[in-house]
Amino acid sequence: STTKLIESWLSQVTYINIYYELTQRVTIFLNTSYENTVLDYTSKYELESKKIKENFQLLGEGSRYKRLPDKAVGDHINDIFLGAKIRVLKFFMLEFKMTAGLLRIGQDAKEKVVEEQVEELQTGREYNEWHAYIIGDYQMGPLLIYGKTGYIWMGESYQRQFDNQDIQIDLGDRSMTQVGAKLNLPFKTNIEWNIMNLKSAADKYKGGNSKTAFHDGYDVWTQVPESDTHLRILQIKVGIELNSYLTVYGSSNQILNHQLTGQLYEFPGRIEPETIFQLGATVNLY
Repeated sequence: STTKLIESWLSQVTYINIYYELTQRVTIFLNTSYENTVLDYTSKYELESKKIKENFQLLGEGSRYKRLPDKAVGDHINDIFLGAKIRVLKFFMLEFKMTAGLLRIGQDAKEKVVEEQVEELQTGREYNEWHAYIIGDYQMGPLLIYGKTGYIWMGESYQRQFDNQDIQIDLGDRSMTQVGAKLNLPFKTNIEWNIMNLKSAADKYKGGNSKTAFHDGYDVWTQVPESDTHLRILQIKVGIELNSYLTVYGSSNQILNHQLTGQLYEFPGRIEPETIFQLGATVNLY
């Protein structure tokens, strides 16, 4: 069965992207963002959580389960990515980016707390992440056609959320493909659309209560059932350049196909992604 988890999720994100052109072919960059968000859980989800907590207490295992709070909030900077783009041919470039060590400055799973029925949302990773991509693009008058494919190496993670307690996770690596186009229109307006396919290898876990909710976890890395996932997203974005410094935009992300199941990813039912709408502005500082 499914349970709707979230009544509303309002998020205000300020993106910070800094680029520096070393040569005509090589550009280095820094990406991060600051997030202020409020997530309101559904009353049905809260009721399910209360029932589960009561069942754990009846079995004398109340400490193994954290009851769902009323809401979750986040107000913190996200992790920093450092990267480089290298134009190797007229229509092809390579892109590399990573976050690790001191660059992971967001609030991760070990740092977040729950106080007075308010949960602190994660804004950071507790694992290193490395990306490598090949990008192709071709300009035909006002139309830009592009494609992107690559691989994402994921590090070891950690889960402490509700019935998952202190579980270590060896995240499966991911592969990504994307195709899209951007059309420049009159009055400094443009419309962009793309389809992205993301595929993840199976995760492994150990420790905590990874074996079952009422027992200690596995001593060695064990594959998480049904954790190899895929996700396909359609994005449509419209932008208007108001001047050389400021561009406003609106975008829609529609989930076309997804697979998201397993102990680490559903509580107490499957998470059903929905359409995401975004409104924002881009400020260019030269």
